[in-house]
Amino acid sequence: MTQNKFGTAIITLKDILSYKFLIPTYQRPYVWDDEQIKSLLDDFHLSFTSNANENYYIGTIITKEESTSNQIELVDGQQRFTTLWLIAYCFKKLNVSTRLTEFLKVGDQMKLSFEIRNEVENYLYYLLNNSSEHIENVYPDVNRQEFVKHIAKAVSTIESYLRVIDEQAGFGDFIFENVHLVKNNTPDNVDLNKIFTTINSSGIQLEQTDIIKSKLLNHLGDEKVLYSKLWEVCENMFSYFEKNVRDSFGGELTKKLDLTSWVAFRRDIFYAHAENREEQAQGLTISDIINNTSIALTTTEETDQKDNLKSDEIYCRSLISFPQLLIHTYRIHLAKESKADFEGTFHANRIIEIFDPLINSNKEEIKRFLELLWDVRQVFDLYIIKWVVDLSTKQESLELVNFNKNSNDYYSKTNYAVDDLHQLQSMLYFTGDYLRQYWLTPYLHFLLENKTQYDKAKALLRLEEIDNELSLTKDKNKNTSFSQLSQDIDYHVDYELYLYQSHGVRFQHYWFQKLEYILWKNWKDREDEKFKRYRISSKNSVEHLNPQTPKPGAMKLKEELLNAFGNLVLLSVTQNSEYSNKYIHVKQAEFNSKNNYDTLKSKLFFDELDDNGDFENLISIHGKQMIENIKKHYNDVRNKKSKNLINPDML
Repeated sequence: MTQNKFGTAIITLKDILSYKFLIPTYQRPYVWDDEQIKSLLDDFHLSFTSNANENYYIGTIITKEESTSNQIELVDGQQRFTTLWLIAYCFKKLNVSTRLTEFLKVGDQMKLSFEIRNEVENYLYYLLNNSSEHIENVYPDVNRQEFVKHIAKAVSTIESYLRVIDEQAGFGDFIFENVHLVKNNTPDNVDLNKIFTTINSSGIQLEQTDIIKSKLLNHLGDEKVLYSKLWEVCENMFSYFEKNVRDSFGGELTKKLDLTSWVAFRRDIFYAHAENREEQAQGLTISDIINNTSIALTTTEETDQKDNLKSDEIYCRSLISFPQLLIHTYRIHLAKESKADFEGTFHANRIIEIFDPLINSNKEEIKRFLELLWDVRQVFDLYIIKWVVDLSTKQESLELVNFNKNSNDYYSKTNYAVDDLHQLQSMLYFTGDYLRQYWLTPYLHFLLENKTQYDKAKALLRLEEIDNELSLTKDKNKNTSFSQLSQDIDYHVDYELYLYQSHGVRFQHYWFQKLEYILWKNWKDREDEKFKRYRISSKNSVEHLNPQTPKPGAMKLKEELLNAFGNLVLLSVTQNSEYSNKYIHVKQAEFNSKNNYDTLKSKLFFDELDDNGDFENLISIHGKQMIENIKKHYNDVRNKKSKNLINPDML
C-alpha cells in the first residue's frame, strides 16, 4: 500500500542503532562553527546537570526510508545529525566508556555515508579507524580542504569541550538516551529535492515570541497598536535600533529624535505615529503586496532618506537572539518589581512558560515591562558589542558601534577603536554560555540605571566586578547573575589553588581568556603594531608550549610542569594544528614570524625563552607571573570598588 502521509515518531539515538544514514546529493557540506557546536553542547550539559532524567528535544529531521532496507535517507537535519556523530566520536577518542559510541557504526559499517563528497566519508572513516598521528600524516593540511575543514575544527571544539567537564560517561549516556529528535518520514513517490528546497526557502514561521506578544497585547485595549510597534522595534536583532524605529514609526518621528543616545518612550509622542503607520499598512491590497508596492508606506521624507541610506545599516548580528533578550529583560523587570527570579532553567525553548506570570498579570505591569524592553534594546545597541560585517572583505568581527546623526537626519555608524570594554565583552562572550550569556542581566541593569549619564570608566569597572563575581562563586550562572542586580556577591572559589595545579588540557578555557584580557589591558608597548591588531577571539584548543612528546634526545619535563598553567596556551583549532608537536624553539620562530600575536601569553613566554634550555625554570617563573597578574586584577577591582569609585547604590 502506498504511503501518502508523513509518518512521525519521537526517537532517541539508541532507537536507531540498527540504521545507516545516507546524506543525499542535494545536501550542502557540513558547515557548523564553534558557536553553533558549543551552543548545542551547552544545552545538552545544562539539561544533564539540571536533571539527568529529563528529556531534551533537539528538533526535527526529515527522512526517506524503505521497509526492506536498514538505510535511511536524511532529507533534512544533516548538520545536527553529523554533529551528534562527531560528539560520539570524540567520546570514543577520549576513551570514555559510554553507550553513545555505539552510534558510530552499524556492524562493521559507518553510520553515515554520502552520495557525493567521498572525501568527507573517507575522512570520517580515517577518524574512526586510525590514531591521531596517522590522521595527521594522511591529512597534513586538512584546514585547507573545503569539504572536511569544518569537520576537523568541529572535532577539536567538541574534544576540548568534553575534556573539561565532569562525569563524562554519564554525560555521554544522557545524550544517547535522553536527547530526542522528531523524525518525519516522507510519503512514497515524492520529490525529495523539492521537499528539501521548500523546507529551506520557506517563510518565517510562528515563533513562541509571537504567541507571547499576542497574549501580552491582548491586555492593552486601545494602546495595542502603540505597543505592538514598540515590540517590532525591539525584535529585529539583525538591524540597528534606530533603523527599526524608522521602519515601525516612520521617518517623521526619527527626524525629531536623536537616537545616538537613550530616548525615553513617550506615549504621547509615539502614539500618533504608530496609528498613522497602522492606517497606511491597512491600506495595502493583496495586489500591492504581490507587486511589492511597499513604497506606498513611505512619506516623501522617508523616500529621500532611503535614497541616502548606506547598505551597511543591515549588516550586523546580535550576540543573542530576541527570545534571549526578552528573558534578560524579564529578569530585570522582576527585580524592579521586587519579585524573585523565575524558576527553572534559562532557555528560550521554555519562554512561554517563563512569561506565564507576566501574561496573567495586569495591564499596567505589562506596559512597564514593554517600556523596559524599549530601554533595554536601546542600551543593548549603544553599549554592547555586535557582529559587524566588513563589506569590502565580507568578514565578520565583533565591534562596539558609534552612532552619529548629521544635519540631514541620517544616522551613520563607525566602529569604535578596540578598548578595554570591547575586549572584556568579547572575553565574556566567548567563554560564556552562548545561549544565555548570564553576565548581560546585571550589566544591562547597570546600563539602565546609568542610561542618562553613561560613563565608560564606571561601566568597565562594573563589568569587571560582574565577571569576577561570576567566576568565583560556586553557582557561576543564573542564581548569581540575578543576585548581582541587588547585592554584592561573596567569593567562594580558590582560583589560585586551581591555577597552580597541573590540569593540562583539562584547564578551564576561561582562565586563559581572562588572562588575555588582563594582559591586554596592562600591555606596556601599546604602539606595537602586532598588539594593535590583537583581539580576543574564539579559541578552543589547549596547546603545550613545550611539547608533550619532545624530540629525540631532548629532556622530558616532569608531568606537573608539562601540564602546568605556565606551559599552556589556548589557541584556535587552526593555530594549534600549525604548531602541533613541534620543538619549542621551532614554535618560537614561527610565532615571531607571524604578522600578529596568537596570544599575548605566548608573546611573554617566547620573549623569555633563550637557548640555554632551562625549560622547567622558565615554565615555573612564567606560570607564577601569569597567576600573579590575575590575582592583582582581582585585588585592583575590589580596591577600586571599596574606594567608592562607583556609587554602591548602583551595584
